Amino acid sequence: MLPVRGTPILGRRPVLTLSAIPFVLSLVLATAAAQAQPMSGTYPVGPGGPGVDSFATVQEAANALNARGLGGNVEFPITQFIYSGPVALENVAGSRDYTITFLPKSTGATIDAGGARYAFSVENTHNVTVQGMRFQGARDTGSACIRFVDSDSGLVWACRMVSDSVETGLRVERAVNFHLDTSRVQGAMRTPGSRGLDFRDCWFTEVRKCSILGTVNTGVSITGGSDNTTMMIGIKTASDTGFRIANSPRVSVTGCAVHGVTDYGLHVVNSVSAHFDSCLMYGTHKQAVYFESCDSINSLALMVAGTSEKAASLVGCNDGYFMRLTIQSGPIRGLVLDHSANCIIDSLQVVNVDSDTAIGVLLDSAPNTRSRWAMVYGNYGTAFSINRSPRTRFAHARVHGTAADAAMAFNLSSGVSVQPCSLVCTAPTSVVLGDSCNDDTLARMTILGTTADGITAQNCRGLVVANSCLRNWTGRGVVLNGAQSPRLYYNTIVGSDSAGIAGAFLSDVTGAEARDNIIWNRGLDSSACYRIFGTFPFAPGESDYNDLYSPGGAIARVGDTVFGGLPGWRGHGSTPDAHSLSRDPLFLADDNFHLSSTSPCRDSGVSIPGFPFDIELDDRDTLSPDIGADEFTPGAVSEEGRPAQSRPVLQASPNPCRSFTVLHLTTGPLDHSTTFLRIYDAQGCLVESFVISTSYLALDLKSFPVGVYVARLSSDGHVSAVKLVVQR
Repeated sequence: MLPVRGTPILGRRPVLTLSAIPFVLSLVLATAAAQAQPMSGTYPVGPGGPGVDSFATVQEAANALNARGLGGNVEFPITQFIYSGPVALENVAGSRDYTITFLPKSTGATIDAGGARYAFSVENTHNVTVQGMRFQGARDTGSACIRFVDSDSGLVWACRMVSDSVETGLRVERAVNFHLDTSRVQGAMRTPGSRGLDFRDCWFTEVRKCSILGTVNTGVSITGGSDNTTMMIGIKTASDTGFRIANSPRVSVTGCAVHGVTDYGLHVVNSVSAHFDSCLMYGTHKQAVYFESCDSINSLALMVAGTSEKAASLVGCNDGYFMRLTIQSGPIRGLVLDHSANCIIDSLQVVNVDSDTAIGVLLDSAPNTRSRWAMVYGNYGTAFSINRSPRTRFAHARVHGTAADAAMAFNLSSGVSVQPCSLVCTAPTSVVLGDSCNDDTLARMTILGTTADGITAQNCRGLVVANSCLRNWTGRGVVLNGAQSPRLYYNTIVGSDSAGIAGAFLSDVTGAEARDNIIWNRGLDSSACYRIFGTFPFAPGESDYNDLYSPGGAIARVGDTVFGGLPGWRGHGSTPDAHSLSRDPLFLADDNFHLSSTSPCRDSGVSIPGFPFDIELDDRDTLSPDIGADEFTPGAVSEEGRPAQSRPVLQASPNPCRSFTVLHLTTGPLDHSTTFLRIYDAQGCLVESFVISTSYLALDLKSFPVGVYVARLSSDGHVSAVKLVVQR
């Protein structure tokens, strides 16, 4: 057969004739023109040879993007394969207008950096999505499996970053609206300063459902920028810090878990208005949670478990709010507030403390701290230690266990209020007030267990101890040394059966008042209700309407003078206790301070302005109240076998508030069919209405204009209200 004209065969190779050259040239020019056009559409990537509409490697696709830019949205479906060599996108034109997507055709693809600094690098290119891929093989100082720099609206989704030498799994710098979702960093990143995820000067970043495994110096690092969010992040075996946030305001961390041995589980510095919700620090930490110079911190449901030298510390942090903070790590220091003012601690638990030098809660230079529902349990040196922290408030504090020093200790802290409080522990002293604790109030306190002394105060002025029950002290119930104008109102002070020096021990005290107290000293011989040294503490009539009962000892001992009964005591020059009793108060039982219906203390006291309630918030009789901490209440389960109706008491914190507050009811569960909460504005107009059945209600106030509101609760005929102040 003759060869076809125009295609002669020479050595079995085709040779172009002059007539074929124009066609081939036009084809080459068309291909070059197509390759010069901005990219748009779908371009498969994988082995099989390059073509106009496909690329052999991911880097070839990236080179085309770098050279041609974008004329529309571009998608690169990638064949499952190991692609060797780094991939870099730089300055892709049109990326602000269109998207770039790298995704696998089926089950995934791997990009191996081959020892280069970055496996996948994006610089000054926006709207890049990387999905379902694996990155490995990056090495060198400053290396990263994935790197985004000056590239906004990036997305890394369902990817895995693996290396034994890489410094960082994912690094993002100077980016806005970056998203990381359902990805993993793993491997032994032994480089000093290595990070699983590293965000620098980023804004509005969102990280969800990611895990940091293997060995890494810091699990997640966020530095600079603002308004970054992380949700459901697990960090394991970080050697230095699990979560580190610095100079980044308005960070939000939800569902974070840090496991392993670290110096810091959560380390936050100079980041105001940060929010933390449902976070867990588990393992061995020097500092499990550490905040420094972070104003307006907001934390909900934070838990520290394992072993920590310091569980949670706030240093130089003002206006912080912590709700449901649980510490179960046997710390040397549980919660520490150091130079941090105006903080609110709500529902705190420090349990399993086991050290004679441990402190459950330490406040040092933390004025105006407010704490509600705080509990410390275990063996400790001091459960609550408050130093240089004036105007601190404790409500519903509880202490159980054994204290080497004291259950609660205050020093250089004026205007402190503790009410109510339950201390059931073995300690040398339950409550200690040191120098310059002026105008403090201890009210509605229950102090049980075995203690040498119940409450001791040194060189303080204006102390009030009211509506409190002190039982089973073996030495002295209330000890006042060098105190000025202390006031003891409506207290039940009962010593142990076989020991006791005095119910009230007063040394160099002036201007004291003692009214409506039951002081029962069960000791023998040298024991007394009052033991007085130095200046006589009472002006005429300032000790009266008490029940001073000391069947085995004396009513009072003033220096070396013993007053065995009321008649002799009344003969003292100041004529004390003219209307007082000296009779068995007839409690319901030895371990029950409630008065029986036949108690001589019923209706035998005098009304004291400013104290309308007893230890259980029952109303006191305004004309003839009972003596002691308990006002006999007909219908109470402890007194007549029938349950008493509980009054709902409504409280709000934080208050004043910015965007939300938590309303808390001090009673138990309520009947949702009859319990209503209504919010009124300053003009009395109804703003919101709820039917509630739980003791907590988180109230979103973002839509509320700045101003004053009233939250009003009504339940079964009872009404309670609280004023809310909304600020911005």
